[in-house]
Amino acid sequence: MSDSEDEGGYIDLRELYSEPIISRISAVGGIEATKLADGSLSQEYKLGDECLGCLKDLKKFWRKDDDDPNRTVARILHKSNVLINDLLPVLALSVNRGAAGDRIALAATDLISCLTWPISIEEEFKELVDREEEHKVANFEYTSFIQAQQAYKLAIVKNKTVQHFLEVLLPRLAKSRLERTQRDDQVVALILHTFRNILAIKDTDAHPNLQSELIEQMHSFEILSLFNTLASSSDQRELINYNVVVLEIFHSIFRGIRADDLTLDPTKASSAGLSNLLEVESKQKRLNSRSNTSRHSRFGTTVSVLSGSNRFVQSRQSAITATGDQSMDVGKKKVFKRAKDQDNSGEVHLSNNARKHLKELAETFIETSYDTFFTTLLKDFRMERPKIRETDKARWFSLSAFFLEFFNTKWRRKDISKIPEAEIEKAVGSVSCMVDPTTVGYVSARMALTVDDKPPSWKELHCAINCLIQILLLVDEMVRCTQAPGIVEIAEVLQDKLYYSGDVMDVVVMVMGRYKDQSIKFLESIVHLAYVFLRMLEKFSKSKAYMFVRKRKSSKRRGADDMNEPNMQTTAEEEAEFQRDTPSVAEHKFMFSSYERRFATETIVKTCLSYLERHLEFHSLDQLKHVVNLLYRQSVRAQGEELFYKVSTLNTFRIVQEQVVKSAVNYHSGPYKDLMKLIEFILKKFFKAATENPMLYVEALFPIRSHTRSKGTIEQEDDRKTGLSDDDDNNNKFDPEFPDAAQTSANKRKKRSRRRSENGEQVERTARQEQMQSYLSAKFIEDSDEDEESLQEFFKKEEELRDRANKAAQVSEVPDESLSLVARRRKVREVEHEIQIVPETQDKQDNQDNQELITQRSQSSPHFDDEDAGISQTKLVAKRRRMIDSDEDE
Repeated sequence: MSDSEDEGGYIDLRELYSEPIISRISAVGGIEATKLADGSLSQEYKLGDECLGCLKDLKKFWRKDDDDPNRTVARILHKSNVLINDLLPVLALSVNRGAAGDRIALAATDLISCLTWPISIEEEFKELVDREEEHKVANFEYTSFIQAQQAYKLAIVKNKTVQHFLEVLLPRLAKSRLERTQRDDQVVALILHTFRNILAIKDTDAHPNLQSELIEQMHSFEILSLFNTLASSSDQRELINYNVVVLEIFHSIFRGIRADDLTLDPTKASSAGLSNLLEVESKQKRLNSRSNTSRHSRFGTTVSVLSGSNRFVQSRQSAITATGDQSMDVGKKKVFKRAKDQDNSGEVHLSNNARKHLKELAETFIETSYDTFFTTLLKDFRMERPKIRETDKARWFSLSAFFLEFFNTKWRRKDISKIPEAEIEKAVGSVSCMVDPTTVGYVSARMALTVDDKPPSWKELHCAINCLIQILLLVDEMVRCTQAPGIVEIAEVLQDKLYYSGDVMDVVVMVMGRYKDQSIKFLESIVHLAYVFLRMLEKFSKSKAYMFVRKRKSSKRRGADDMNEPNMQTTAEEEAEFQRDTPSVAEHKFMFSSYERRFATETIVKTCLSYLERHLEFHSLDQLKHVVNLLYRQSVRAQGEELFYKVSTLNTFRIVQEQVVKSAVNYHSGPYKDLMKLIEFILKKFFKAATENPMLYVEALFPIRSHTRSKGTIEQEDDRKTGLSDDDDNNNKFDPEFPDAAQTSANKRKKRSRRRSENGEQVERTARQEQMQSYLSAKFIEDSDEDEESLQEFFKKEEELRDRANKAAQVSEVPDESLSLVARRRKVREVEHEIQIVPETQDKQDNQDNQELITQRSQSSPHFDDEDAGISQTKLVAKRRRMIDSDEDE
């Protein structure tokens, strides 16, 4: 279809619908002049005779937009202004007017809910692309819809229509479960969605206080208390179907509000926000003060710079104070970087009364509804009920993090040492669902899934990160409650399970390395998460003598030779048994220093530097503290200062130093002092290394490889996969704190080489090493292709030898009869080797002596009796010789 035909089809459709829709709107009702008793005239709205039928016809026209990508009916209704002129007066006149009036009120409410339904331009266009109808759209303009909805919200607030919605809702909620019909449930859902729609409409610059007025009206009509009641009773059967829409309502109420500001007094909160803005503005002014021209800028300035045989002339006043390269760079063409994506949920400025009401609502919600409400929602998420959408999970993360931040901020300002144990248990019990291991596991699992999505869901990941941060801070506050041993024990157990699984540790590193061009708030959240998690993990690991974590490993597979054997049939039961015998995880000793080195990578360093560049925009010194702490761990603790040996990084440090000095902040104490010391430390390291290796200047200009220290202080990429002790090759192979079996299994996976002294001679093995070697030899032979008869005979003898070796391990010398067959055979081979290097003049006599020695040692063992000296001894020695030769070749 051509463009003209598309345009013509669009115009014909609009002309087709306009006349019947306008006629139905005019028949709904209208304003009439009524004569009063005193003879004056008043303008009143009168319902039409066919008001209910016309409202139903308008709803039928609305459904035609389901198949119309141009939203023709919606545009006609918005242009006619039917909500303000007709629907609101009809609802006010029909409520509480009997059964007939009730039907008219429901029909009007249904249309109001449709007209105020939130519009997401991104989702609208995505739906068109999925339906492959974007070519049919004649107009992608949605701003008129948003402006119309803002006008609807203004009219609803002025007419106090929320009171009429409440009058329609309460009779249905008052019914018991047995009395309530399906239509009553639909009416309750309709009214709740209408509340959600009105709260979701954002304020305009012309009317910035609409949300505040709406919240005050809802508080005066006890609607906010009704929302809290629905949340606290969400586990009941008759109200569980409304938990998702209640989640959206609370999310719209607290959207764009800082939890820490809400805990303050309303008057102090507004002044604090204003002071933060003024402080940021003053920093920027002081920074630009030196580069500004003087008040005598009408006088010209010419500066001539002589550099060798070249002369440069600068005709600007800034050339006096600036350096030569800076003054010359002014005239160059600037390359503008793409601005960082700002979060759409900007801060909302509410009135003092509205903040007071929301503070009371938040306190009541935490005490009565938090645990029940979020537990039921999490259960619905896990069961994947049809009412759950992907956006609901992001709202769950965001809202739970908001209330947890509100709780943590208030709790942090109290003197915990003076709070009784019963009050602490009651307070923590109100948010106990968030310290459950299943909840923390769900949060970390969703973080990993959102990152792996194509494309990744960055908004949901951002909300999940904020939720995990507040959970960790809550656990940290619980550890401080020393007068409540039960609370401290719960926090210790949760941390043990959290770190033992290892999933959260992997997710934190992965998220820090995935930052590219997301929003500034996202960057702030991931830096805060890394700071809190590393601080808590370090504190917990130091409090424990030994800490173990699980490390995932690939399951053992059958060898290729086994799979190619003929007549090999594998049933499902045998396969399941094989999988059970090969676990996918194993316990390992945790080393915090190894895990800390996983953050010393180029991608994570780049993330931290991107955040440091915006230090002038920080609203708190804690933000600077977080990033400085991470840079310190990377450069000093992990000894990864070479990661900063780049021209771009060094230039960033120079710019930061100049900005700190020019902004006149106190950089002699606090985080700014730590920042300046850290920069000086890295610069000294760089120039010291450059004097020893001048090629470092070239590498700084062209960083084509990943910097790693030659001394091994920064591990390679493969070694940095886990923060486990077994990643370090320098660990002792025989740790006295570990069981022998664990050490044996660890050593079995590595290639073993014969120990030799510095001069090349073989070192004599100790009793414990002979014991280990005998055990490994037995296990190696057990896995080989021996015939059944020889294996059974060998196992009997080897079992007795192990018992004797265990007893002999306590002494320095091991009797020959306690050694295994392989160990004795190795000594025999050593004697044979000595025989071969004897001079030819003594060959005959020495060979006879050595042969007698071999015969005596073979007969000294009680296991080598006359019966074993026959065929079985010859058979075993021949086969063991081949195995020993192959072992030594490896």
